Amino acid sequence: AGESEEMGQAGHLRLRDITLSRIPHLRSFVNDALLDVLYFMSPAYHQVILDEVAAEMNRTVTLFRQHTRNFNGKISVAAHSLGGVILFDLLANQESIVEYAEVKARESSDPRLQHLKYAHTSYPRLSFPVVNLFALGSPIAVFLMVRRQHQALHREFRLARCLRMYNIFHPYDPVAYRLEPFIRSQGYEPEADILPTWQGKFRVHYQ
Repeated sequence: AGESEEMGQAGHLRLRDITLSRIPHLRSFVNDALLDVLYFMSPAYHQVILDEVAAEMNRTVTLFRQHTRNFNGKISVAAHSLGGVILFDLLANQESIVEYAEVKARESSDPRLQHLKYAHTSYPRLSFPVVNLFALGSPIAVFLMVRRQHQALHREFRLARCLRMYNIFHPYDPVAYRLEPFIRSQGYEPEADILPTWQGKFRVHYQ
């Protein structure tokens, strides 16, 4: 009773207030995983998520540089699942680090790239360039298709503020998808490279 009164006084519903009680483990998984995707695709939360992620990345890099003033290395980032989509969006819509004006002009006017931007979104600027983006088990390709990116990107496509991107996935990961078809010509489906473990070995079923 007290909990219901608190909810009424605050005037805000919580996710557990609308969740059915049957199959609780499955519903918990849906609430924890799939709803993140819906939040990210929602106009009400999409901008907030991008702003918060960019602000935290800038804060972390600034703090690191304050404590390691002699650091002159390069920065790489790793992102898992939906995080890969968020960073792909941020890095694809930054101010370009490509020096040649004609390349930037061609990319900005290319109709094949028109769906990389999410409608009515202002992309926050990162205070540093990224050398490598490691997307781990990420559904980036599905998000591109949902945004009607049905044409392949040209072979010279690059993330505006990132030099290289690696799409890393486990073959049995139901959330991961291939990105190569967006770059390669149709009908070309190369086998994925198998990565060794941290010990330099391969798992038993790959040996």
